[in-house]
Amino acid sequence: MGDTIVLFRTHYYDDYLGSLADKIILQTKCDVCFVVDEREKTVEIPQRFHKVSHTIEAITDLGIFTDCSNVFWRCGDYIFYNALKYFHEATLFWIIEPDILINFENLSDFFEPLAAKPEIDFLALLYGPRDSSWGHNFNAMKKFHDNVYGCSYSFMRLSREAVRYLLCERQNLTKKYFMTSENEEKLSEYFWPNDEGFTATKLFEAGFKIADMNSLGRIVYTAKSLYEGPFSPKKLAQLGHDNLIYHHVFTGKEYTRRALKSLEWENIAMSSTENFYNRFHRPDIYSSLAEEDSFEGIHEYIIRFSEILLERAWAK
Repeated sequence: MGDTIVLFRTHYYDDYLGSLADKIILQTKCDVCFVVDEREKTVEIPQRFHKVSHTIEAITDLGIFTDCSNVFWRCGDYIFYNALKYFHEATLFWIIEPDILINFENLSDFFEPLAAKPEIDFLALLYGPRDSSWGHNFNAMKKFHDNVYGCSYSFMRLSREAVRYLLCERQNLTKKYFMTSENEEKLSEYFWPNDEGFTATKLFEAGFKIADMNSLGRIVYTAKSLYEGPFSPKKLAQLGHDNLIYHHVFTGKEYTRRALKSLEWENIAMSSTENFYNRFHRPDIYSSLAEEDSFEGIHEYIIRFSEILLERAWAK
């Protein structure tokens, strides 16, 4: 076991994830472990990889609150605590979600410069202060801290010391506010902090060394690479290696499903029809649908896109 381990946060395994894990092992000095949500079913992982089963029982055994909706979606930091039980000698822990693509020709070009900075306890995407526009995530942390910070939990790194500290903070919060029925201050699950706010705020308040990945002398993500998905790995491969991190990368029919989901989400979020049209009426989306799925996927997408435009026109 090396000093650094990359934890895949997932509920499934496929060839795409396997090839990425193999590439990490081959091209970097990192080890790999799949931390698999197995609440519904057992997921088979090839024996060449480490695996940790991520279940409610595994987390409650650590003395952490789990009685809230979408608990594993809200609390990605639980992945670190579960893995720490098995990899207590590792000093640096990465977490990567299945829809992340590190678009470097050789992954060592991404990981090695950061491995040379082990003193940074928390490396993140989109790290910074948050305000009330962050909604529930802000309100939950504001209950406990004056200053609220956030990040993306799709791809990040924590030191072992940071993981241990956050685990203790989750345990303390559980005991004080969420698990003791006699405590008059017992709070509802609404105030159980999500991973992004909890990690970023707690580590900032405790004085840990923190850095956004774009603050270390190179740009490794942009607003487009993180927000303008879904992206097709086949399409990105055709464009070449641009040394950026991409979020919301999907293959096959999952690409079509996510493209349709994006239509629905942004239809709610975007008030400007012109901006909505420009965001989703793009040649790269249509070609990606063809690459990953079929012309049936393009047809389904165009039909729903047209329906939304008509609904917006009628609403006026």
